[in-house]
Amino acid sequence: MSSTWRKWLPIAIVAGIPALLIAALPSPASADVTHTVGKGDTIQSVAQKYGVTVKAILGANKIKDPSHLPPGSKIVIPGKSGPVASASASSANATKYAVSPKHPGRVVFVRLVNGEKRELQIVNKKGKLQPGVLPAMSKLMRFPINNQEHAIEPKLVENLAKVSDHFGGKSLEIISGFRPKTPNQYTAHSNHNVGAAMDFRIQGVPNEVLRDYCRTFKNTGVGYYPNSLFVHFDVRQQTTYWVDLSGPGQAPRYVNPGTWTADPDHDNPYGESGAPKASATIPAAATATAAPAPIGSGGPK
Repeated sequence: MSSTWRKWLPIAIVAGIPALLIAALPSPASADVTHTVGKGDTIQSVAQKYGVTVKAILGANKIKDPSHLPPGSKIVIPGKSGPVASASASSANATKYAVSPKHPGRVVFVRLVNGEKRELQIVNKKGKLQPGVLPAMSKLMRFPINNQEHAIEPKLVENLAKVSDHFGGKSLEIISGFRPKTPNQYTAHSNHNVGAAMDFRIQGVPNEVLRDYCRTFKNTGVGYYPNSLFVHFDVRQQTTYWVDLSGPGQAPRYVNPGTWTADPDHDNPYGESGAPKASATIPAAATATAAPAPIGSGGPK
């Protein structure tokens, strides 16, 4: 790791977003695609559909009047292999990545911040956590600036073992695990702050496929970031899913966040004596908007 990388990486992570780490990771290959304008399409709706900016589309096309897109005309979407995926990938696409593991319950973790690699037998044949696993996970998911550790939610660890098994034991690459609370984090109460969340990816598995499998778990939060390189996965009392079009280091841009009122304890997997509680109502939105992250069980953590 270069000295420049070591200098700037801590700043990115302290800010609550491992922006420089994400930017330095190799991204999946992407190519321009062509969109055929349909009736009712606007430049804004097309940009949202593909998870790109209006400016990017205008820069890739000679559009005389952005306020009017003639139906049937073609516009280029730069650097995208297709629209932001819908709620589920096709079953055929997802099935080809599902492989029986050689060693069920055994997971290989890689901390991308420093390349640290560790293989752990997470659960036994009965699906129960092995002794010593939770302290090991606390170390693996430690905060990289000062190596601060935090107890990791057992259910999250069990779920990660199931994710690994589903994809044949491929390595889980940790982008971000435990993060202590900071004044400048976008979410007032994050599950990262209490050891109940991980941002990760699996080499060789599209994030859309990883996202869809993570969404099959109950009492979890899944965040999909089409303009970044990871899937957020956490445990909570109420199942939640969101899409955030922001890129590394950017403020959240949620797609149709909806309306909910957070139960005061949903953000706290440790109960009344644990992390601070909060309640908030998030207004419905027809398009992606830049706004503070929703608080509580109904939104991102």
